[in-house]
Amino acid sequence: MRSASYSRIRRLSAEELERYSRQIVLDEIGSRGQRKLMDAKVCIVGLGGLGSLAALQLAAIGIGHLRLVDCDVVELSNLHRQYLYGTSSIGFPKAEAATRRLHDLTLGSRSNRGRYR
Repeated sequence: MRSASYSRIRRLSAEELERYSRQIVLDEIGSRGQRKLMDAKVCIVGLGGLGSLAALQLAAIGIGHLRLVDCDVVELSNLHRQYLYGTSSIGFPKAEAATRRLHDLTLGSRSNRGRYR
């Protein structure tokens, strides 16, 4: 028996099918798994060396909602290991800079647009 939450999961758009096609073809994910990823909510606390990489990867695979939490600011010494940020991010709060970068990464994806905080 299917749970009620699975019966309400929407169909993937043509754009989403193209964007995530390389992981949808995997037996372990498929279109049903991709829809689950797009409906998922993840909170990342700490956007340093590990958190910034996790945020990039989770956004890229289509996680639908990311909550980003960090009270630090981007510094020049962060850039060699925190690939989420660039020189234009220096001095900005990490959560704010990460949100801008992830919006850029997923701009073409309606499923992720506007869902980072």
